[in-house]
Amino acid sequence: MKNMTNGKRTLCIVLAVLILLFASAAFVQFGLKKDIYGKTICTAYGIIGSMKRGEKNILAKKEIALVAYPAEDIMAGKTMAKPEFTLWLVNATYPLAEEELKNVNMCEIGNGRTLCTEAYENLKALFAAAKEECGDELIVTSGFRTHDEQAALYVSMPAVAVEAGTSEHQCGFAVDVKTSGYGQRRFVMSRGGRWTDENCSRFGFIIRYPFYGKKTTMVTYEPWHLRYVGYPHAEIISRMRITLEDYYGIFENGKYYEYGDYLISHQTSDDGLIYLPENIGDIKVSPDNMGGYIVTVKVK
Repeated sequence: MKNMTNGKRTLCIVLAVLILLFASAAFVQFGLKKDIYGKTICTAYGIIGSMKRGEKNILAKKEIALVAYPAEDIMAGKTMAKPEFTLWLVNATYPLAEEELKNVNMCEIGNGRTLCTEAYENLKALFAAAKEECGDELIVTSGFRTHDEQAALYVSMPAVAVEAGTSEHQCGFAVDVKTSGYGQRRFVMSRGGRWTDENCSRFGFIIRYPFYGKKTTMVTYEPWHLRYVGYPHAEIISRMRITLEDYYGIFENGKYYEYGDYLISHQTSDDGLIYLPENIGDIKVSPDNMGGYIVTVKVK
């Protein structure tokens, strides 16, 4: 009975996709100027991708000895932990203050655009792999935006842009990409777009606004918008088929979880302290922009 139910569900999804494709062809035939075709293909690809189930039980709770450190000392670089900012959550509920960017190392990436240095180094590796493995050259169309740039964009394009402070492009870890002739919704029609969807997590990036995540992100599917969160977080998010908003909630506050050679902990730091393991590996700590922190330990 279960197999039959799954079969019916799959058939319904396939039929829905076919209807969308036929509708798109009809719109194109009648010469409408809107990009109905690209939107339909993007939607169809998103629906098919949503059929893939997320993996469960890939994290294991780990009991380890911990030492408390003041959060302000950690973020000031006064402990053995390295402060970073890759796991900021930026959205309408949790806007990012412009002054938070003072400690983010930015670099030029060409055409007047900038990006966080760590994100750019991994983006270059992603681009090189895409060229080698699928033959397509990926192109950056948007990187970091200042508060004023985002404010101006919102004024000129209020239907598609978001208010200043709530855009991921203001954190320095988000980038929009395309291939030649295939931008935005049409990106998934290219080999490079499909390759990026399947492989970007290898390089620390996620599709920030997946088709299946609209209920939590409140943003429609954007296959061209990549967000750097680093490894192993990108891989975990991708394997579990969740959004960045969902990610923080999978951890019990203060507990450590094992994933391969890594230990991960999400801590609200209500007491102003962050609890770290000692003499176990390389430690990075990122604020989450909600008052808490994500601790990432690469075990030696």
